[in-house]
Amino acid sequence: MESMGYVYRNTETRPNGLRLYVCAVIGCYATAKQTINGNVTLMKPHTHLTPNRCVEGDNTNAYLIETLAFKAALKAKVNSGYGRLIDIYRSEAIRYPMGAANYPWTTACSLMTRMRRTGFPAQPNTLIELDSLFRNGLLERFCVNGHNMYRGYVASENGKAHLVFACHTLVELVLRLNPTNMYVDQTFRIVPPNPKLVQLITFHFEIEICNFPTIYCFMEDESPSSYRSLICFIKDMVLPGYCPRNIFSDINFNLISPLGYYYPTAYLDCTWFQHNQNLYEQMIKFGYSNLIMNSGIAFRCLKMLMVLPLLPPNKIEVGFEEVKAYASRMQVHMPRIFDYYNWHWLHLIGSNTISVYLKPTRTINNIEVFHKKFNRTFRNMPTVWTFLSGIYNLNSAYAAEADRLCSGGFPTKSFRCQLLYNNSKIKTHTQRLMTGELPIKDFILLCSEVLNGYEEHLRSWTIKMSMNNAFNNAVNGESSDSDVEANYDDFETSDNAVRGNLEQVQQQPPPPSPPPQQQQQQQQYEHPQQQQQQQQYESEDIADIMDHEVDSPASSESNDQPSRIFGYCMVCLTTKRERKYLILPCGHSWICQKCRDKDLTTCPYCREDIKCFIRVLETTV
Repeated sequence: MESMGYVYRNTETRPNGLRLYVCAVIGCYATAKQTINGNVTLMKPHTHLTPNRCVEGDNTNAYLIETLAFKAALKAKVNSGYGRLIDIYRSEAIRYPMGAANYPWTTACSLMTRMRRTGFPAQPNTLIELDSLFRNGLLERFCVNGHNMYRGYVASENGKAHLVFACHTLVELVLRLNPTNMYVDQTFRIVPPNPKLVQLITFHFEIEICNFPTIYCFMEDESPSSYRSLICFIKDMVLPGYCPRNIFSDINFNLISPLGYYYPTAYLDCTWFQHNQNLYEQMIKFGYSNLIMNSGIAFRCLKMLMVLPLLPPNKIEVGFEEVKAYASRMQVHMPRIFDYYNWHWLHLIGSNTISVYLKPTRTINNIEVFHKKFNRTFRNMPTVWTFLSGIYNLNSAYAAEADRLCSGGFPTKSFRCQLLYNNSKIKTHTQRLMTGELPIKDFILLCSEVLNGYEEHLRSWTIKMSMNNAFNNAVNGESSDSDVEANYDDFETSDNAVRGNLEQVQQQPPPPSPPPQQQQQQQQYEHPQQQQQQQQYESEDIADIMDHEVDSPASSESNDQPSRIFGYCMVCLTTKRERKYLILPCGHSWICQKCRDKDLTTCPYCREDIKCFIRVLETTV
């Protein structure tokens, strides 16, 4: 057979009509195949040109040679561990343009993924074995800009091992710019089952308007000595000479104590995000998951507890009593979560610590986005190689962002419309609370409606973590106690010890009070300053509130509440309906006409049967 200037001889004919050929020239091992339709495809290239100098045949042979060279280069780069797969493909496509045209990314992705998956060594059983793999140079694939992410092995006093990973590019950026805020996040507990890990700790740094996850710590134990050894290693070996001004961390005294010891000049604080996640985990631990999923009133009580940190410190206890009274009135029985919140958050932690009222960092939206990226990357029960690859891919993206900042570019940041809307609603309700137009009870109810999607995210997140923990316990042969059987032994920490830790880590003196003359001027220009701050709110970032606190009449006395009723619908919480209706016989007000037409049978406030509605014509309701 002759095709495109080359002569072939038949070697095999299959029952489906496929014919296989080899080149008739001695010493050339080119192969081709012919389908039943007569289409001829060159499989292996020729080592010689066509006898009659056929341009089509020579070009087809040259294209195949470059395509095979392109595939070989991709395999070599993947096996040696050079960056992300898409970056490898793009770099080699510049060298082999015709090979990239014949072998596109959609086809090469499967080959490269399979090569990377099968190119790892045997999975280690302990962190010490994983450390030896890095030290022997078998995992050079985890290099970002020519530097391996692995930073070292830390051994605690009790013999437990901990591994530290950090991107060299991001560490240099942190040491050069010296950011003021450091976030220590230990809420991501989806870890590989083998080698056995307890949790992952990440260190984030706020640069410009972005948070860069820079340091990752694999922990085998959560004892105080483990945290102390880990923080000491990070301060001396990873971030020498760096001292943040503010450290935001979870309320874990084993972690807070070494942070306060090694960073004595930093102010430690918690965020709304960590408060809510811890509260939801305890809700599941006490066995109230079915209650909040099946009861809308219990679900609202949970959201009302979550918004308590939005109140001023001197009003949080009053708001807590309002939530308890609301739950009692609605016949929602959750005594254990209320006792836990009162004992743990209000008395041990303190309202001054958990309050985010008028703080510049109310929540950490960037870390929440980081968690979502991790969630999409790992799914359930990841292997250690999948876990390290996910961290590596995320760090490669953040390293590119850091290079953009170093070259004088602007950071990229995405905003979600729902987050912007929720943030504007919270700002509006906070302003009304500051001016005394909104009582504490109504403020809690209105802000709780902002947390619908947020609670769903926490719910799916908690379920996924429980599945991962159960799988890890099954793999490691450990028994896990039921969450419903949790008791108060989990929170046995003496008041004196806890308060002593808080005094050690929060030694920063309060700001000096202004002189009497300055206080009079501040009170004189109080309302214009509030209007100016409200304009500043609209231009700030979604996670930002005001940089300084403003005195207001609402924060002077916690028990002074307006006696008049404020107008919002009890169902949809709107204030823009002209027609308002009272509910009889309970007399609670009010609902709008749109909600009245939904065939309500019970009062949304007291759950009493509705007999009829009466329209309200007074504009003061």
